[in-house]
Amino acid sequence: MAGAKAGYLDGPESQWPAEAWQTFAGDGLVHITVLADEAGEAFDGEKGDAGPASVATAIANRVQDGKWCWLYSNQDQLGSYLSALAGKGVKPTDRSLWPKPACYLWLADPSGNIAAGRWNPPVDPVAVQDAFHGSYDSSTLYVDLAAQPNPPPQPGPGPAPPKPTQEVCQVQLPVLQQGVTSESVRSVQKLVGGIADDAIFGPVTRQAVVNFQRSHGLAEDGIVGLHTWGALLGAPQ
Repeated sequence: MAGAKAGYLDGPESQWPAEAWQTFAGDGLVHITVLADEAGEAFDGEKGDAGPASVATAIANRVQDGKWCWLYSNQDQLGSYLSALAGKGVKPTDRSLWPKPACYLWLADPSGNIAAGRWNPPVDPVAVQDAFHGSYDSSTLYVDLAAQPNPPPQPGPGPAPPKPTQEVCQVQLPVLQQGVTSESVRSVQKLVGGIADDAIFGPVTRQAVVNFQRSHGLAEDGIVGLHTWGALLGAPQ
């Protein structure tokens, strides 16, 4: 039959052979476990299977790992499984939230009690087994198996960076010429480079300033004034 398939991972009589999984590889596949194998997406909760405690532990582990899973159960057994799940802090999730990582219900109801309103499950199930066909049964599936869990929300744009501002910094730069001795002269000597920084504006320092002025297209007067200071400090003229 066309449509999704649910096959058993384990069990002495129910385990699907490898060729069955290969045959239906193109269909939506759900792996059912009767032994509470956490590799399965659906946990069989009928009488004679792993039992409420084992199934609840496996389901809680899957949910904690960010995976979805189904609890397959009939009306008679569902209460004991829900109680075991509650002990693990897990409640069944309504199918409207599919495919959020959670535990969903797949209910066996061939009698039609749900449809007739004689059985009201705690949440809407993802599927309801509603018919037998000889050696197999079928369920009405209410969710899209190909759907993927919602991606985590992306952070919104942060606040715009502040616009760069221009600040005016005013400093007093002394006019320096031959004969001056000061720490400002020492700064000039370091900036022009290649001469001793002895803080004494002598003939050697003057010639270094003239050379600097010549290389920067300034008046070659050997005096460190506004424009020469600007060139030395890399400040706009």
